[in-house]
Amino acid sequence: NNYVITNRHVVELAETLTVNFIDKNTGDFSEKPYEGLKILAVSSDIDIAILEFPKGVKPFKTGLQIYTNALDDGDSVWTAGFPAFEGKPAWQLGTCSITNATAKLDSLIKSNISTVIQHNAQIDGGSSGGPLLLKDSSAIGGYKVVGINTWKATNRQDTNFAIPAKVVQTFINDAISGKYKEKNNLKELKLRLDDFAKIIANKEAKYEEVLPFISMDYVS
Repeated sequence: NNYVITNRHVVELAETLTVNFIDKNTGDFSEKPYEGLKILAVSSDIDIAILEFPKGVKPFKTGLQIYTNALDDGDSVWTAGFPAFEGKPAWQLGTCSITNATAKLDSLIKSNISTVIQHNAQIDGGSSGGPLLLKDSSAIGGYKVVGINTWKATNRQDTNFAIPAKVVQTFINDAISGKYKEKNNLKELKLRLDDFAKIIANKEAKYEEVLPFISMDYVS
């Protein structure tokens, strides 16, 4: 099966999705749309989603490989994506380095779940959900995925954050195995209600803290 991995906030108001593939071998870089993708699963703990193509639709034979080994500060990384330029998505590949391989930022991901990768490789508005890559000539396409670019600090220069590939791989495995469909049980509901009650009781809480508890179906 073919799947697309992206950020939850990219697709959170969608019921179905269309993905465009660009064929650089045609000479005119023509686009081929694939319609009717569904959201297979989203995580309430991390900003991540997995999309599946309609049954029988397989536009690619192989995907990018995921690299889950530990990274080091100073490692060279690449960012890839289609941030907007003049109102249209435009291909962009940028490079720089990891500035903090294990940044602890509870406002992004709770540290008991995972740290995040801080880097200064190029990303812009619209880069969300794109891969953070490590160059590897032996890999498919010449790169391996070490994370998903998700956040950009507006009050810092060249400070970007990615979800580590190890967390992504676990999410993919759980989503495909149906674990997220099995989370509608009373124990899980009780935990969610307890977390919700704590936020509501906190007079200093910000509205963003309530968002994970709002049904995307309801918002849509």
